[in-house]
Amino acid sequence: MSFDFGGVKASAKKLSNIAREKINFLIEDHFDESERDFYIFLLESITSNDKMAELKKLINKYGYKSYFILSSVNTLYHKEKEKSLTDFFVQNQSNWTKYINYNNRHVKAIMAFGGSLYGINKSADLLTEYFYTDGMTKPYYYLGHGFIGDYDTFIYPVDSMEEIFPISITKGSYVNFKTRILYDMLYRMRNEEREYPDLTPYEIIQIKEKNDADKVLKDNFNKEYCSFDLETSSFDWTKDEIGCLTLSFDGNIGYFIPWKFVDANLFHDMLSSCKNIIGANPKFDIHHIWEHGVKNDVFPTDDITLMAHAIYSSRAKGLKPLSFMYTYFGGYDNELDNFKTQTKIEVYTKIPNNILSKYATLDAIVAYRCYMALLKQMRWIDTAFPNEKKYGEKIENFYRDIMMPSCNDFISIEHRGTYVNVQQQLIARKWFENEIEKSREELSKIWKVDKDFDFFSSKKVGEQIERMGWPVIERNKAGGYSTSENCMNEWARQNQPGIELFAKLRQLNTNLNMFIGHTPLSEDDKTGWDSFIRYHKEDNSFRMHQSYLLFGTETYRFIGKDPNLQQVPTHNFCAPKVKRVIGVPCLEHYKITSDDGTVYEGYEETELKVKRDNKEIIVKMPEIKEEDDILCYA
Repeated sequence: MSFDFGGVKASAKKLSNIAREKINFLIEDHFDESERDFYIFLLESITSNDKMAELKKLINKYGYKSYFILSSVNTLYHKEKEKSLTDFFVQNQSNWTKYINYNNRHVKAIMAFGGSLYGINKSADLLTEYFYTDGMTKPYYYLGHGFIGDYDTFIYPVDSMEEIFPISITKGSYVNFKTRILYDMLYRMRNEEREYPDLTPYEIIQIKEKNDADKVLKDNFNKEYCSFDLETSSFDWTKDEIGCLTLSFDGNIGYFIPWKFVDANLFHDMLSSCKNIIGANPKFDIHHIWEHGVKNDVFPTDDITLMAHAIYSSRAKGLKPLSFMYTYFGGYDNELDNFKTQTKIEVYTKIPNNILSKYATLDAIVAYRCYMALLKQMRWIDTAFPNEKKYGEKIENFYRDIMMPSCNDFISIEHRGTYVNVQQQLIARKWFENEIEKSREELSKIWKVDKDFDFFSSKKVGEQIERMGWPVIERNKAGGYSTSENCMNEWARQNQPGIELFAKLRQLNTNLNMFIGHTPLSEDDKTGWDSFIRYHKEDNSFRMHQSYLLFGTETYRFIGKDPNLQQVPTHNFCAPKVKRVIGVPCLEHYKITSDDGTVYEGYEETELKVKRDNKEIIVKMPEIKEEDDILCYA
């Protein structure tokens, strides 16, 4: 596969060295010239004769007169041998797409079986299970042209032939729920009236002067809708740069504005004036614009990922899958992904604007169109399926009254961050390291092993326990002694020598690595919270800016990450040491006003190692200078 992308030519590299047995991808030609419509049934590869015979029987039973059965690849498919299913279906794609247009007719719809969906979409962004219909969602999506191929038709995903017909047809019943889904899809694809997404052409305007950027912002005050997106140098908003801002106010025209041309105050005022501020996970973008001069009183009104989650919680919610399900732009960034792969450029701010602009701007346009389609679906569901238990309570109410206010609260929570008492962290680190050393020394005597024995290797510990003659409780996959929690509990019940001390040592090491962090040997050697602690020069504080996946589970619970402060221990003997590290602003910075009006202000005497004038020195926190490069805590 090759492409010409912004003047850069590249070819997709074959990644697999598995010997391929070539096959004829045309499995069944049942095209009928007298029929107005024809269909394509796209299999993963060829399958057994009895399964194929059953499929043909079903196709005819449901009234299909003109169709092709094709293999999506030109080789045999052995699922168990493939490291990446997407790579397999993309790299070994057959020439089946030539049948999309046949004898001056365009295919009416395509039924995609199993992994053939990966080949169509050039990605694993969509799964068959997303289209198991419940009456509230469509069992198909519309795929346009110009991005990953020229389809301009509807795709009906179903499971693989092996899952639909799991038992040999000749030996007994094969019907399961996936078989019944196939029946439903066969009926729907030929009989139901399908809804097209908004097919309006789009236009991208690339801004190349600051005056033009100002004009775009000034001309779009008080708009009904503003969809915006950013491209940044990384995902760490406390450190990275913004490359560009993209905007769309109608879902048809998109603006690409290099961030260096953006007046932060003007952008703030324009956003604040718009009635609806739309984004795909805009929480991420809001952090960045706040950090780059936009006042922190502007919040999104709509997040399409939360809208999609409210409608269907077990389906992917990212902009990529939503672009397939709700617009004709599915796969719009495929060529950009190929460019990044071929050039090894991963940082968006390093991609030339003439290449980046098309795909970055489509982010804003696609988010706008997804919003309109999701809103329409949400309101249809609320009308067609009213809440039986609490009449009047709707999905849209839940989204607007619960989800979005929570989103905006958590933007503020994440941006403020969790304060860290670095003195307590250093005290805790020293305590943990001393306790680990003492426990190692004592346990090595009990188990009669060298002091340097690796007590944190499950394999070596299992081998040692076996040498000591303890009874086996469970064996691991390699056949050795398992050291799982169940095994530990049973050996503790048996009062095996040193088992309680070993459990303590394990817990000490786990808490040190997960939370406090061991003493780093270099910048790349950080563990635990050290990887997430950021120094704030504006108030000489240290904070962790945890991120949250809002309503991140199917049951709408929140998930914390980077770091997950929901894992902080509460009851074990390490908990007090760990929890003391969580601080509040006044622990690092104090300001006291006496009765006579004198103000006393100061900071704790935390020592830090900094790089100043190319020299590493130790300074106390109040002595830090703006130009200092903080290396670690002294």
